[in-house]
Formats: sequence, C-alpha cells, structure tokens
Amino acid sequence: MTFGSDDRGAPSSLRGWLSEVYFPAVLAGALEPLLLRLGARATLDEPMIGHAAGLEQLAENLGQMSKKLAETNASWDRYAFVTGIDRDMTEGILSFDREDLRIALPVAVVAERRKSREVELRVYCRSRELPRSLPRNPPFIPPLPALVPDNVRALLDCFAAGDAKGAAALFDGASFTREPTARQREGREAIEHGFASLLGAGVELFPTGTADDGRHCLVEGALLRIGGTEVRPIHSLFVLERSDQGLFRSLRIYDDALASTEG
Repeated sequence: MTFGSDDRGAPSSLRGWLSEVYFPAVLAGALEPLLLRLGARATLDEPMIGHAAGLEQLAENLGQMSKKLAETNASWDRYAFVTGIDRDMTEGILSFDREDLRIALPVAVVAERRKSREVELRVYCRSRELPRSLPRNPPFIPPLPALVPDNVRALLDCFAAGDAKGAAALFDGASFTREPTARQREGREAIEHGFASLLGAGVELFPTGTADDGRHCLVEGALLRIGGTEVRPIHSLFVLERSDQGLFRSLRIYDDALASTEG
C-alpha cells in the first residue's frame, strides 16, 4: 500500500463511524480504506498488535492482525453504539476458533477525535483470550479525572469503597451486569453477589474520558486499585445503560483484570 504525504489522503470508501467500521474492515481485509479513514496522524492501541502510530506501522500491524483473524475464522457481531462530543464507541462480539472451541469474546472499540485531524483508536477486551496478545503500555493518567455524571460518580465511589450493596442499589430490578469474562448476572440480588466477589476491599477506576448520549454512558479509565491493593495502571472501560427510572439497566466491563471469583 502506498499513500501520499497529504494527511487527509484520498476519500475512503468506508462509511459509518470509525469505531463501527474498524472490525468489519479488518476482517474483510479492507485495510487501505481503513487506513485512509484513520489518517497519517492516527494511533492505534490494540492488544493483539500493540501500539502503532503512522500509516506505515499501522499498515504493517493491521495486516498481521487481519491475517491472524482470518486464520481463526473470526467474525464480528455488533452489539451497541454510543457517541459523545469527542469520541464514539462500538461494542460487539468477536468470535474465533481456538483448538476445538469457538470463542465468543466481548470487545469494545473507542475512536477519539482530537485536534488537527488526529484520531486515536483503542480496543478493550479480556486480551488473554485473543488468538494473539501483546503487553500494553499503561494508560496515560491526566492530572485531573474526567468529569462523570453524578450517578456514575456514585457507582465509582461504591466500587472504590468495596460497597457491593450500595453499588447494586443503583441498578433496577431487571438489570444485568457483564464482566470481561462474559459472565453475566441478572437481577439486583445476583448483581450484589457478583459485586461482593468482584470488588473485595475496593476497585478504583480513575476516569480519563467519557461519552454520554443520554441513554448510555461510557467511562474510559485506568484501574489503580483492585481488591483494595494498588496496581500498575490498567486500561479499563465501563459501559452503563440507564433505565427509564433513572437507575442503571446494565453495566458492561471491558478490561484484562476484573473478574469475580465466585459463581
């Protein structure tokens, strides 16, 4: 593939939000249109191929990723989409073959739009389940946390305090949660039981970015404490959906660290 020096490049044939078209383009081998959409100043933080910046490195890494996913008969099923002021996010299920198993892994893609036509694409999932994974650089921690809505702040405070009962009280009776392992819990009682195992003495998420469309709120961040113990910052994404009553209808978590230990 060759590209001109103009950062804008030629028009891409890919239509739709960048987070939406990312996996379909990779799986279809439509890498040149995807690279044109990303642009010369784009960066990609992806657990299968690592961090990449600039068209040459992006082309090489995406080519490797496309080949690996093709070898595992991978497919993508879109689940949900959220857009905010400066970023959009698409959730889906990435399915692929591993030995005699067919793995269905929840994955989220966030595309952040910055000044000067810069785009940063970040992929969140339980990376150890992927056909291939590389160590990731720790997330950037800004001086101040990103502002989040009051009810989201209340949930994060309950998480930090290890308050499973208080956290579960923020969900309505027909709600569900899904962990990075794809384990799902339905109903407030089951959610509280899951939170008690997941949180232990507390899980601290430092918010670094958000998007909110009124119904959904996504919170990108860094895990700083798990089970009450400080850890090296870990990429994490929380996706919350609100009910009509103002409580939460669902929480979906994407990272490589959080998982409850009890059924």
